[in-house]
Amino acid sequence: MIKQSENYRIIANDFLEQGNIIKAQKFYDKALVLVPNNIKLLYDLGYFYDKYINIDKAFKIYNRILEIDNKEAGAYYAIATI
Repeated sequence: MIKQSENYRIIANDFLEQGNIIKAQKFYDKALVLVPNNIKLLYDLGYFYDKYINIDKAFKIYNRILEIDNKEAGAYYAIATI
């Protein structure tokens, strides 16, 4: 499942680079269903929400990262910038 989730994350990032936000979100969601506590995926998703969808959702994603590992400095930084 981890490998499939990583594949979905990569596909989502590719769609995001192409500017296809709808397909990117679809694949981020698929990846998250498979491995809901993947910190790398959550960072990507937090950035995605912050930039394209909704800052409140991004804030929740970064807080979720901190619930998993409260030593993730990147999550604190992302929250501060929001």
